[in-house]
Amino acid sequence: MITELTLKNFKSFVERTIAFSPLTVLTGMNGSGKSSVIQAIRMVQKSCGGGYGDPRLDDHVLPNKLKSKLTKENWYSLILKKDSKNYSTEVNGIESESYGFVPDDGKRESDLDCISYLSADRLGPQNHLPAGNMNEISGVGNYGEYVIAFLDKFQYSKVPERLRLNQEDENLFDNTNAWLSVISKGTILRYDKNQSQNVFYPFYDGIVPTETGYGISFTLPVIVSLLYAGEKNPERIIMIENPESHLHPAAQTEIGKLIALAAANGKQVIIETHSDHIMDGIRIVAKQEKIDAHDVKFHFFRRDSFEEETRVETPELYQDGKLSFWPEGFFDQGLKDKAFLARKM
Repeated sequence: MITELTLKNFKSFVERTIAFSPLTVLTGMNGSGKSSVIQAIRMVQKSCGGGYGDPRLDDHVLPNKLKSKLTKENWYSLILKKDSKNYSTEVNGIESESYGFVPDDGKRESDLDCISYLSADRLGPQNHLPAGNMNEISGVGNYGEYVIAFLDKFQYSKVPERLRLNQEDENLFDNTNAWLSVISKGTILRYDKNQSQNVFYPFYDGIVPTETGYGISFTLPVIVSLLYAGEKNPERIIMIENPESHLHPAAQTEIGKLIALAAANGKQVIIETHSDHIMDGIRIVAKQEKIDAHDVKFHFFRRDSFEEETRVETPELYQDGKLSFWPEGFFDQGLKDKAFLARKM
């Protein structure tokens, strides 16, 4: 399990250590630095794994754009602690178009292979999805592009009881449809495969995805990843950006519950979200005592201007679902709006 991440001179952080639990929720204002935390974990994973020491991700721009503008130093470092081991990446000698890096002491690819990532920029409705090399499929893909291929390969894998909506349904495929039906009432996923073109054609109730709502397609890889995470690879770490994308409030709450249940089943889940309904779903599961409240961390990121460093506030979750304190701006906009609407003008 990842227990902490230390960022030095990185983007909006001069020096900050972020603690992690089995379930860690990153929230906050736009541009406050929460996405940078997930980005940093991915960079350490790449640098200490198959990236030959180079931490930059495919979508990165010039090296000097990652260094904090709040310090005059020309280096940054990222230190990830997992299972009492430190994995570090240091980038130095940063100029506008050049940099150097200090590789971690020894390749330990397998130690970080367990980290998977699902981007906020995942695919929307697609009438066909790649099958890829089925022998090598081990996840739904960063953008959900292999979700049908993954589901086809592991459709009969057993889903743990606490993640099932119907205890009689044991396999991944049936449980995926059960959770999809919660998101969009009565929705049933089916698919065909075109062997010659090596693609899958998904259908929802016999209708092609582009003729259905965005929420179903955006949520399918989230559901599959969380359900499968409960059965295979006990050290699996899942990072998901905006699991609530294109979902109505009730469905967001249900996905929050699934996130909490997956974490309670022994997997580590790290999410970035703007949804109070996702948070409420997690709090409900805590109140139902289906997850230990101590296994949940809510981190609220705030940055009042681009001239300031990111600050992080971490209210404690109690077992009754309540929080130790409520930071200003922490999912309180609904209350503010209701108070304004109740006023006499």
